Amino acid sequence: MKVSLAGKWLLSKNGEQPIEGHLPGCNYLDYIANGMDDPFYGTNENKAKSLGRADYTYERTIDLSEDFLSKDHVKLTADGIDTVCDLFINGKFLGHSENINRTYRFDASGLLKTGTNTVTLKFKDPYKFAEQEQEKDHYITGKGSTKTFIRKTPCHFGWDWGPELAPTGVTRYIGLEAYNNRIDSVNIRQNHHDGCVDLTVSIKADAIDQMSTACVEMTDPDGNVSRYPLQQKGSRYSGTITIKEPKLWWPNGMGEQNLYLLKFTLQKKTEDGLSDEASFDQVVKEIGLRTITLDTSKDEDGEQFKFIVNGVPIFAKGCDWIPGDSFITRFTREDAEFYIRSCRDANMNMLRVWGGGTYESEDFYDLCDKYGILIWQDCVFACNVYPFYNKDFLHNVHLEIRDNLRRIRHRACLALLCANNENEIFMELNKSDKVRKSNKIFYHETLRKWAAKYAPDTVFWPGSPSSGHIDVGIHHFEKGRLSGDSHLWNIWHGMKEIEDYKNYLTRFCSEFGLESMPAYKTILSFNPEKEPSLFDDTMLVHQKSVGGNSKMLWYLLQKYKNPKHFKDFVYLTQIVQSNAMRYATECWKRNIGKQNGALMWQLNDCWPVASWAIIDYNKQWKATMYGARSFNKTLMISNDYYDDRFELYVINERNQAYKGTLSWSMITFDGNVEAVGSVPVDMEPIKSELVTTVHFDQYLKPSEYGKVYFKAELLLEGEDEPEDTKLYLLVADKKASLKKPSIKRNVTLNDDIMTVSLQADTYARYVYVDSKLVRDNFSDNFFDMEPGREYRITVKVPEDRSEELTAEQLGQSLDITTLAGCESTGNAWSDRILMQKMFWKDKNYVTRFLYDPMTKRLARLGDRKMK
Repeated sequence: MKVSLAGKWLLSKNGEQPIEGHLPGCNYLDYIANGMDDPFYGTNENKAKSLGRADYTYERTIDLSEDFLSKDHVKLTADGIDTVCDLFINGKFLGHSENINRTYRFDASGLLKTGTNTVTLKFKDPYKFAEQEQEKDHYITGKGSTKTFIRKTPCHFGWDWGPELAPTGVTRYIGLEAYNNRIDSVNIRQNHHDGCVDLTVSIKADAIDQMSTACVEMTDPDGNVSRYPLQQKGSRYSGTITIKEPKLWWPNGMGEQNLYLLKFTLQKKTEDGLSDEASFDQVVKEIGLRTITLDTSKDEDGEQFKFIVNGVPIFAKGCDWIPGDSFITRFTREDAEFYIRSCRDANMNMLRVWGGGTYESEDFYDLCDKYGILIWQDCVFACNVYPFYNKDFLHNVHLEIRDNLRRIRHRACLALLCANNENEIFMELNKSDKVRKSNKIFYHETLRKWAAKYAPDTVFWPGSPSSGHIDVGIHHFEKGRLSGDSHLWNIWHGMKEIEDYKNYLTRFCSEFGLESMPAYKTILSFNPEKEPSLFDDTMLVHQKSVGGNSKMLWYLLQKYKNPKHFKDFVYLTQIVQSNAMRYATECWKRNIGKQNGALMWQLNDCWPVASWAIIDYNKQWKATMYGARSFNKTLMISNDYYDDRFELYVINERNQAYKGTLSWSMITFDGNVEAVGSVPVDMEPIKSELVTTVHFDQYLKPSEYGKVYFKAELLLEGEDEPEDTKLYLLVADKKASLKKPSIKRNVTLNDDIMTVSLQADTYARYVYVDSKLVRDNFSDNFFDMEPGREYRITVKVPEDRSEELTAEQLGQSLDITTLAGCESTGNAWSDRILMQKMFWKDKNYVTRFLYDPMTKRLARLGDRKMK
C-alpha cells in the first residue's frame, strides 16, 4: 500500500512566514509561483542567486488509516532529496539525508498514528553545509572545490553554460508505503549463445518468508505472454528463461529496438497453497536482448576504443547531455521525448549523460531504449577532486552507486558506466599525494569493483577523458600512444582554427564543440531589449563561458564578414558551429575503424543561454541539428577539402556491402552545368573509402572557382533515388560570388500542418525559414537551394491557433534568411582589426598560447607511477 506525499506543502525560508509550496519540486519554482521574477529573464539571475543560500522547511499533513498502519513495515520513501535534510514525523526525528542521488527508506512505523500526521522536512543551506565540511578537511582547499563536499548536482552551483541557482526540494518521489513484504531489487543477466539467449533472473525480497512465492511474466515484442515460476532461497527468488529465437535490440540506424517486458510478482501463499492476490508486490522491467562490449585491443597506433553491439562494430555519434532544466521537476516525459526523438531523427546513436549533472529519470532511459540511443553514463563526479579518503563520504557514495546501478543496469541502452568527467585533469594538478592517490584508486579500483558487483555486464571506464590506465596520461595525440577517449577543446578554449580538428588524432572524441547563439526568437523571450546586442547586460549574464561572446565573433570572422545586424550574427554563429561539427565528425568518420566516436558537446541547455548546445532551451533546433541528419548518415558521401581539389569518400557504417555509382557535376550559380563525372562504388561493410579525386583546374579556370557549386550523388544499384546528395562550394563561403536570391514562396495549410514551397532564381546558401507564429521546428532548415528547383518544408501550427490562422497569414509571417542576404558592415581590413580585438579581449590570447602546452603537460603528469 502506498500513500503519495506529492502535492501541496507549506514552505518557509529561515523560519519566515510560510508560502504555498509543492513537492516534488523546489524552492525556486515555489517562489516563482508566488510572484517572484523569473530568474531566467533578463539579468534576474543575479538577484535570484541568494535564494539558494538559506535554510528551508517543507511541511504538510497526511491522514492514515488503521489498516495502512497494521502492516509489518511502514516506511517513508524519498528519491532525490535535495540535499541536506532532517526529516520529522509528528515532531519526532525520523532520519537524515545528504545525497540527492540516493533513494532513502526511513522506518516510520513507530512515529505514525491513525488519523492526521505531520511530515516535516528541514533543509540546510547547501553552501553553508559544504563550506563547513570543507573546513573540517585539511587537503582539498579553495572555493572551487567546496561543492565536492556535498552530494548535490554539481551544476546547481553554476557551470560555463549554466546559472548559479542552487535549488532545495525533492526531485523525484516522496511517499509512505506499508507492506508485509516487498521486492527490494531485481537482477537480469543475459547469456547469448548458439542463436539463443538465456535470461538469468532474480529478485531479492525485503524479508525472508517461507510462505511467499514469486514468478516472472514475459511479454515478447510480438505480444506473446509466458509465465515462469522462480525458486526461493532465503530472501532471493531466481530462475532461467531460454529464448530460442530472440529478437535483438539494436542502436538507432542498425536495426529494430525490440523490447521484452518482464513483470516480477511476489505473492504470499495461503494455507491451501494458493496465492493471496491481496498481498503482493510487482516490479516491471523492460529489456532489450543485446551484447555490448568495448574493444581496447592494441594495434599499431596504440589501443582501440570501439563499441561492438551484437558482434558488430559501430561508430558512436551523438552528443553530451546535461540536465534538461535547472529546476528538473518541470522537465517532463514529453520534454525528454522531444530531445531523444530529435536524436533519433538526427541519425545519432549515443548520448553521454554528463557527470556534472544527475543520474537520469526512468522516463529518460525508457525513451533511449525506445529510440535506440545508447547511453554512456557518467557517475556524478565532475571537474574536481573529491575526499574519498573520508570513510563517511565514501560510504555515502557507495550507497549512491548501489542505488543507481541497481536501477539502470537492465537497460538496453546502457552501453558504458564511466567513473567521472575530467577529474583526471584535476587529480594530476593537485599537489597533495593523499588526494591524488585516493582519487586514482577510487576511480580505477574501488568504483570498478562496485560496478562489477552491481552491474557486472556493463562496460566500465575509469574516467572521461581517460587512457584507461592508472599510470598512463590522457590526450597523447601521437600515433603509437593513442588510447582511450578524448575531450578536444584545443579548438574553442585553445582558440585553434576549426581546420585543426584534422590534426588531433583521437580514438574516440567524447567532447568537442563550438559555441553558437540560441535562436533569435529564443533571445527575444529572455532579453528585454528591443534590439539585443552581443555585449548588452542580458547577453553577458546569459553567457557563462569566459570570453564566450568574443570567441564566437572571432570564429565567425574567420569564415564570414562582420554582420551589420545582430539577428544575422545569431544566424551566422549557428552556421559556423554546424560546419565545425560536420568537419570534425567527417574527419573522424573517414578514419572509421581507427577512430570510432564523435560526441558533440552539447545537445541541450538547462536555461536560455549562448552555449555549445545544438538545441536551445526553447527546443529550437540550431543549424547543427539539421546538419547532423546529413553528416551522421550511416551511408554517405564525405568531402576532404583542399584549395585545388575535392577528395570524395563514401563512408559505410552498415554491416552490409553496397554497389552503386557516385556521380558529380559542377554547376554555375545560375544553373548551367560546366562539368560532370561518375565513378563506380563498391563499398565493403563498416569502411570508409576514397573513391575519386576531382581536380578543379581540369574543368575550370581559377577565376571561375567562386562562381560554381559542386553536386555529388550516391546512387545504389537497384534504387531510383540517391542514397545521399551533397552540395559544396569550391571556395570558402566569403570568397564565393553569391548573389542575393529572389525566393518565391507558396504556403498551404492542411489541418495543423503548414507546407512551404520555395524556389530560388540563383543558388541560395544556408536557407533559414522561420515564423513568429509557430513554435515547432521546420522539417528542414539551413539548407542550400539549387536554382529553379522546388523545395518543400513543413511545420506544425500550434493547436491553440490552428483554427484562426490562415495560409495567407502564415505566409506573410515567414522570415527567410540566406547567406547572401546578410548585410555586412566595414571591410576586410576592419574585420581583421576586429578579429584581433576579440583575440586580445577577455584574455582569450592566454588560452591560445597555453592550451596546447598544458595538454602536453597533463599527458606527462598522467604517466607518473603512483606512489
